[in-house]
Amino acid sequence: MAQITTKNSTCSIDQAITSNANTLEFDEYRLHCVGGEPLTWRCFQGIQFVGLVFEHLTHWSNAVDNIRHQEPLTAAIALDEFMQAAGVIRKAKEERLGAVA
Repeated sequence: MAQITTKNSTCSIDQAITSNANTLEFDEYRLHCVGGEPLTWRCFQGIQFVGLVFEHLTHWSNAVDNIRHQEPLTAAIALDEFMQAAGVIRKAKEERLGAVA
């Protein structure tokens, strides 16, 4: 089981979730709980906002794929990879349109 660091201690993901931690920290990512139903977490990579991750009763999701992730870290990584790919596509379109104009 992966270990995470909350504000006060290091514990497993399951322990952090059941203790209602407001912040989950991983190597690269930090999730801040903002509440709601399902629970909504803001995902950051360093100081950069990546997007939202949702905690359901049985799984995690990120609203950009139809995958039911078992852990919040995999949902955050998939969200980040999607946003990076979308940025590359957007930049390619801008360059192509800029060359025509």
